[in-house]
Amino acid sequence: MSNAYLSPILQDAQFNDDGTFLVGGLIWFYEAGTSTPLLAYTTPVADTAWSNPIQLDQRGETGGEIWLKAGSSYKMILEGPPEYGQAHGVVISTFDNISGVNDPGTTSVQNWVAFAGTPTYVSSTSFSVTSDYRTTFLTGRRVKMNNSDSTTYYGTVVSSAYATGVTTVTVSPDYGESVSSLISSVSYGFIETGAISSIPIAVNAGSSASGSQYQMWIDYDGTNLKWSKNSDASSASWPINASTATNAYSNAFATQQTSLQGSLSARRSGTNDVSLVNDSTSWGLIEQSVGYALFYNRSNQKYGYGGFTLPDPSISKYIKLPNDLIVQFGQGSATSGGSTVLYPTTFPNLCFCVLVTAVSATTIATSANNLNTNGFTALAASSTPVSYIAFGY
Repeated sequence: MSNAYLSPILQDAQFNDDGTFLVGGLIWFYEAGTSTPLLAYTTPVADTAWSNPIQLDQRGETGGEIWLKAGSSYKMILEGPPEYGQAHGVVISTFDNISGVNDPGTTSVQNWVAFAGTPTYVSSTSFSVTSDYRTTFLTGRRVKMNNSDSTTYYGTVVSSAYATGVTTVTVSPDYGESVSSLISSVSYGFIETGAISSIPIAVNAGSSASGSQYQMWIDYDGTNLKWSKNSDASSASWPINASTATNAYSNAFATQQTSLQGSLSARRSGTNDVSLVNDSTSWGLIEQSVGYALFYNRSNQKYGYGGFTLPDPSISKYIKLPNDLIVQFGQGSATSGGSTVLYPTTFPNLCFCVLVTAVSATTIATSANNLNTNGFTALAASSTPVSYIAFGY
């Protein structure tokens, strides 16, 4: 096994802002999260230590390779060349919690990063640290809180606020735990959870060998998040406002399981429920209590297709297409003085075309007049039955 592992950073030339080599720049090595010096080495066997700091040469390079001690985690600080008589230059970059490439002894360190400062107890859900560390204690980031009695509690950052030189971190402790008055040190999760984050959104999923035959409803009324079974507000376990308990499942999201089928439903206030249904013989999207499906493969629901309404033409006498075009058809009577023919359903906006013809085999001139959203006037040289087709939206 190697005594040291290659540093993943600062192996190449370093530059000034104007593109020139960082001649005379310094690289300092410390234990991660501290100001305690820690040696780096020139070889993987860790037999020769670099000076601390390393001073960069005329090409902005170290002049060799940087190897980090096995099982150790470093803080590495890159500085500009110091002024005459000074030990340090201007800090250019700070790299914390750095370990050698493929070092097997630093897994636990990479999981939690030790915070260099000392936390101060504020309450059972908060602690404070000196200076502004809002970018460290990000909302959603995990924290490990070590106590002076050797206990360790965990939690998730809810918020962090900075004022008068102090960052107050509010924590949602894990179940049964809290921020202890004995808190002595804190570590934060290696993974950040900021607004721009690579972390996927995930939830813990449980499993069960069987399920009860209930509909489970989840609702948020603007104040409380609630659930109930079979749309029964009285069975809700989350807080319910008594004055609105009867509406505990309004505008709700529902899932259903029975021995034969499963469905995923969304309730829309003032309209029918819409469910995605899958049973032993068929599947589809169905609008409850209407008598037809919007999209369904069941043989007795053949008038649903592609998510738009196709009513049974023998009953409805109209078809509504997904681009809102409505085609209506039927029969009526035409007279020389004009006879009103009503459509099976009202066009919501406009009827822009009606074609009308006499039913009789005898050729009789017919026409449509006074087109509106409800119907039209049928005209003919003499009284006769007519057929029509109307287009509108």
